[in-house]
Amino acid sequence: MIWLITGLRSWTKGGRVVRQSSFWPILAALGSLFVFIASLALQSRILAVIQLGPFLVNLAFSTGLFLLAIGLALAIWARVTLGTSWSSSPCVLEGHVIMKTGPYYFIRHPIYTGIVMMLLGTLGVTRFLILIPVTLTIFILYAVKAVMEEKILSDAFGGEYHAYRKAVPMFLPKILRGRNKVTF
Repeated sequence: MIWLITGLRSWTKGGRVVRQSSFWPILAALGSLFVFIASLALQSRILAVIQLGPFLVNLAFSTGLFLLAIGLALAIWARVTLGTSWSSSPCVLEGHVIMKTGPYYFIRHPIYTGIVMMLLGTLGVTRFLILIPVTLTIFILYAVKAVMEEKILSDAFGGEYHAYRKAVPMFLPKILRGRNKVTF
C-alpha cells in the first residue's frame, strides 16, 4: 500500500527523466520466467531431500520472522526517504540529488536489501523451498539493476557519486560506520 501511494505521488510530482535504462524491463521479464520454470522443476526434488527437526523448524521460523520484519521496515524507510525521487526503472530525474540520509547513509541500495531480506524471512517462516531459486534470482536481478543504476548515477553526478560509492557499501552496512564521521 505504501508503494502504491508513494508511487502515485511520485508519478504526479516526478520530474522529467534525464537518464534512464531501457534494458531493465527485459531483464526482469526474462528473470521472472526463469524463476517460474526453475521453481516448478526443483520444488518436489528439494522437499524430498530436506527433513528438519522441531528445533530447526522453530529456529528457521524465528529467524525468518525477524528478517521479514527488519527487511520490511528497511524497504519502507528507504522508499519514504526517497519520496518523489523513486522510480521503478533506473533513471535520473530532473532535479535529482544523491540520497545520503536515512538508510542511504548506511547502504546504497536499501530497498533491494530489504526485499531480499523479506524473501529470506518468508523462506524461513514458510519453509516453502520454491523460494530458494526465487530469492537467488531476485538477488541477481537486483545486483544487475544496482550496477545499472550506479552507472547512470556516476554519469550524472561524476565525482560526487564516486565519493559516495567509496564511502557507503552497496548492500550490507559496515558495522562500525557510525563511530566515524563520513564525508561525501
